[in-house]
Amino acid sequence: MFQNGAWSATLPQIAVFDDAFVAQNVCSGIEIETAHRQNLHELILGAQGVQLNAAVLEQIAAVEQHNRTLRERGDAIPAATRGALTVDAFCALKPDPQVDVKIQEAERQLAAARAADRRPASGGVSAAQFTGI
Repeated sequence: MFQNGAWSATLPQIAVFDDAFVAQNVCSGIEIETAHRQNLHELILGAQGVQLNAAVLEQIAAVEQHNRTLRERGDAIPAATRGALTVDAFCALKPDPQVDVKIQEAERQLAAARAADRRPASGGVSAAQFTGI
């Protein structure tokens, strides 16, 4: 019995919760916050359950961080560079061992095309031939 601010006997099988504990952990219906739900959940889980839940939350955080890193790395590849490929498909592309040879050939063809644009057309009449007319 509780009298004069003290219990007359101890009963270890009974737990008494003060108003601070109830306000933090029990949903009274007046105010429901996420913290209330979480604290009540931990109370129901018990000590071992809380430890296991903490381990699960750590793994969830690790997965979320991994996914953020993947998104950041995917965003680092410009869409114009990937073309129609997804990030996964772009990253799965195999390196072309002939890429240097192909680049040199493309540069050679480009130089030849530019040189052809600078030359006057052969066999035609130039404007200089008509100045004496």
